Amino acid sequence: MGFFPPKEVTPRKGKLPAPLWLMAGSVLIFLIFTFGTLQYTSRPDFCASCHEMKAEYTTWQESAHSRVNCTTCHIPPGMGNFIKHKISALEQVYRHVFHLVPDKIVLKDPIPNEVCLKCHVVSREVTASGDLIVPHAKHIKENGALCVDCHARSTHGGLAETKDFQPTEANLVKLTTLESKDFRPRMAECMGCHNGQKAFYTCDRCHKTIKTPPTHDNQTWASAHGELAKADVVSCIKCHSIPLGKFPDLSKPTLAEEVRSNDFCLDCHLKRPPSHNQTWALGHAREGKADRIGCLVCHDEQKPASPEARVNPVYCTKCHSQVHPKTWKLDHPLVVKKDGMGNCMKCHDASSCQRCHDANNVKR
Repeated sequence: MGFFPPKEVTPRKGKLPAPLWLMAGSVLIFLIFTFGTLQYTSRPDFCASCHEMKAEYTTWQESAHSRVNCTTCHIPPGMGNFIKHKISALEQVYRHVFHLVPDKIVLKDPIPNEVCLKCHVVSREVTASGDLIVPHAKHIKENGALCVDCHARSTHGGLAETKDFQPTEANLVKLTTLESKDFRPRMAECMGCHNGQKAFYTCDRCHKTIKTPPTHDNQTWASAHGELAKADVVSCIKCHSIPLGKFPDLSKPTLAEEVRSNDFCLDCHLKRPPSHNQTWALGHAREGKADRIGCLVCHDEQKPASPEARVNPVYCTKCHSQVHPKTWKLDHPLVVKKDGMGNCMKCHDASSCQRCHDANNVKR
């Protein structure tokens, strides 16, 4: 029986070996899965799937940007930036899974202008309402301002500024009541630069029309404005504090603090009022009882802690330092008989004696 060598098997042209087909199929499936994952995780409803982002999702729905995907603004243009962002987002997934998300979510890097300029232009010279002069090109191109320096509230309504916000159902319902004004820039953003140092702060440079409230045209406004200020000091602050570069907490303003910190108010309030004549010390008790808050706008009850405090140097305990004992009504006639009424008249007037004596049928 003869020996025949094995024939060489020549692969058929045009066909790949099975292992290569398997590898190519695996790569294709991986690419399809990756593409689908990237697309799914770029949808706004994916952001809302994490409870800590519910508030951001709700405010986005209420804003003018509700038809713009989150990634359109939060990822700069370019595939490289897209991939870089997706890789860095793994940290957010890690924090979510292990409950390490901070109570207050703050954007690490501000949104660059190139993102905004994909849809918006810088040629606008006035606001959409037409009542404010805002040359956008000058702010951005010449002064290097970021769009979000002024428009940080445009999508989330200043949610990042809210202290101790919790995404409870009740709070989320409140966010659905936000109005268009809640997404507009506030004057405080303007005054961050327009404070007289970085940029001018005169009203007419930006405001095309400045309307004086009707109440201010009243001839008695100078003497009567205090009552309105006590009722609504926030309205006063918006015109008389913020334009001066003062940014008080509008949620808890106090009349005394606002007057003393505002040069506009102090121009008058540090002057002696016409009503405080030479006999004012004797009769001021009645006015003080009727309008204690008004007195404490300019005066303190105790001696100011700092001699540089912007407050009237006259304080209550400067004169009212003596506290009478409980038996004073019975004992004071002896003191008056011995020392006279000079010390008494520093705080009291004759009517004080008369009211008490008449009430108790005491003869003088």
